[in-house]
Amino acid sequence: MGFLGPDVWFDGALRVLVVDDVELDRRRLVVALESDPNVEVVGEAATLEQARAKAAAIPPSVTVMTLTLGDVPAVETVEAVLEVAPHTRVLALVTPDDQRSALAAIRVGAVGTVVRDGSRDVALAAVRALAAGESVLDDQTAADVLAEVDRLAAGELVPGEEAAPIVDDLARQVLAGRAAGTDVASLSARLDLDEHRVGTHLDDALAALQRQVAEREAATRAALVSGLRGLRR
Repeated sequence: MGFLGPDVWFDGALRVLVVDDVELDRRRLVVALESDPNVEVVGEAATLEQARAKAAAIPPSVTVMTLTLGDVPAVETVEAVLEVAPHTRVLALVTPDDQRSALAAIRVGAVGTVVRDGSRDVALAAVRALAAGESVLDDQTAADVLAEVDRLAAGELVPGEEAAPIVDDLARQVLAGRAAGTDVASLSARLDLDEHRVGTHLDDALAALQRQVAEREAATRAALVSGLRGLRR
């Protein structure tokens, strides 16, 4: 039995959905993942529609997806999969030219990123980490997430007011370390945490960011509705 998000556990094989519109890359990733006898690839998808259908048919423990799925924005793919499989943990495959898409994917619910052209062993390790309740981020995405966390914390300040952190100090140290390129093993030693706790603190930071984004978007929508009602009076 293994962990999959708050109060969610999976039995047996770790179920993975692979979403990539480049068939050769998709097949290579499937082979790498299935080299682990505890991993079962339960679906492959090359389009948003296929991803939604496969995720709904057999909800995966982890969904590994490219951020360049044809002309479909990364946000739409992440949201489509999470809509039908809300407990799946989304791992995004990132390239240097789509870093903005990586942050956008994190904002709407992705909990991990790895470099798309990196080692397949890295992707497999990331899938295992996500299934264990951890998050993983490549260096650049970690830096972007850290900047976004600080931006949101300072976004509504009045002169002289100090920013209220949206993540705790330890989670921020983990984020900052990853943003600086420090690997998990080194962070574990520096912060006197086991490696699993480094990953779960990172997961806590992403969850806090996602809550802030959702709350602010809800507040914006409410203000817009209120404004429209006022205009009708």
